[in-house]
Amino acid sequence: MTRKSIFPGTAVCLAVLSLAFTACATSQAGGEVIPGEVITRNVTAADFGSTLEEIKNKPGEYVINLTGDVIDYPGIIFERSRVKITLKGTGTNKITKKSDMSYTTIFTVRNGATLILENIQLYYTGNTNPERSAIVQVGSNSGTSGNLEIRDGVTISNEIYHGVAVNKGTVTMSGGTIEDCGVCGMLIPRGTSGASFTMTGGIIRNSGESGVFMAGTGNSVTISGGTISGNRMWGVNFIGPNNAFTKTAAGGIINGNSGDNRNIDGAVGISKFGDMTLILGRLSTVAGNENLEAKMNSSGIGITKGSAQGNWD
Repeated sequence: MTRKSIFPGTAVCLAVLSLAFTACATSQAGGEVIPGEVITRNVTAADFGSTLEEIKNKPGEYVINLTGDVIDYPGIIFERSRVKITLKGTGTNKITKKSDMSYTTIFTVRNGATLILENIQLYYTGNTNPERSAIVQVGSNSGTSGNLEIRDGVTISNEIYHGVAVNKGTVTMSGGTIEDCGVCGMLIPRGTSGASFTMTGGIIRNSGESGVFMAGTGNSVTISGGTISGNRMWGVNFIGPNNAFTKTAAGGIINGNSGDNRNIDGAVGISKFGDMTLILGRLSTVAGNENLEAKMNSSGIGITKGSAQGNWD
């Protein structure tokens, strides 16, 4: 005897729904991904925008494997807490920003959201005059924080303005490259508080101004690995008050005013407006550059151009 289902088409419906992100991983009450569940999807360039729009407001952990280049992408804002997205490419996949937009940002991460980048290239190469912005914006001036992690195989390049800007929240760089940015590679802007940048690996190079710039108050930069080189001003440039810069003695290199990969003004520039905490490693000796100490000058408002020459490693 063959039994008929009392729910005709149930199997078909389940098969169709299983293709969606949350079909078998949602609760009836909130529609949220089951804790601990990681949703992975291979996404073509054609489906990239709609896929991110679909998941940006659904708390959960997602891995998006991009299989092609996304050209003239308008950008997206991730602003839902407990949304964690890992975006992976093959190492050559690129995402470019539409050049006719009024800003250069591809990803904005705020309000507790987390974005992890791996083996992906992000570019802005427009000829317009957009507002000052970064390829990736973390946090917001209104006080909401975000989280960004930059891993191996990532390239971020913004020929007009900044690579990454963190207004509030955390940025961790363990690999990848931020290069050829018109102003700063990594920026913590004036007027910010509660922003942190930690560099354990990777490269920041060839910025139009400084490789890393920190202003605001109550912010921090920690460098324990990687290389900062070839920037047209300082390798790292900091303004107080009440900010903290930590450079470990054993990790990371900030090339100074010598060699082909120099930061033109020197390794480190520090201007003091209020208290600044400095936990510094050592400056290595470079022939012809004997003044290697990074110190506040007697007036407490900065250090003389070139006084932080040499390789800081």
